[in-house]
Amino acid sequence: DRCLALDPELADAHRRRAEVLWHLKCLGEAALAYERVVQLVPGDVDAWFMLGESHSVDGDSLKGNAAFTRFLELAPADHPRRVWAERVLHLLAARDEGPKPHEQ
Repeated sequence: DRCLALDPELADAHRRRAEVLWHLKCLGEAALAYERVVQLVPGDVDAWFMLGESHSVDGDSLKGNAAFTRFLELAPADHPRRVWAERVLHLLAARDEGPKPHEQ
């Protein structure tokens, strides 16, 4: 936080803060820090991925979906986290659909 006080535009300091918050399971705060990273560095695919993870695990599937979608738009085809992001998007879509009532 001291680094951020000296230079609030330092993306790497926001990323480090987000990583610490993620490991402490402070997911909402981690998401805010990752959001700041992607504001400062819009092409940071790993920050987009972690933003999606933070939102998804914290229960915000709409924001998680948006972040993972952006990650997939930016990430190269051989990015190691691509398959995981695609799977999570599939699971989020299934969760949002929920059980369908039986037709009578």
